[in-house]
Amino acid sequence: LSASTMVQVQTFPNPVTNELRVMIPNNWQGKMIAYEIYTNAGLLVKRIQNASAAQIQQINVQSLSTGNYIIRVMNGSEKSVSKFIKQ
Repeated sequence: LSASTMVQVQTFPNPVTNELRVMIPNNWQGKMIAYEIYTNAGLLVKRIQNASAAQIQQINVQSLSTGNYIIRVMNGSEKSVSKFIKQ
């Protein structure tokens, strides 16, 4: 049995140019949340931690190369994975 629970977060806009917005579930707000962005090849390119997360976290992705990315959002044992495209 897996210890982690999958939760759905929303990322927008998609495709993104400068600012990726990540909307987290209500019960995650005010908690320690980690945001990790990976390339399709699995390389970690950005990591942000927020000690008291708001409903929407803005992540600057301007420096990322054009292509497909995966964002993993973690709250302790719960996590969410979604894909986005950087233009």
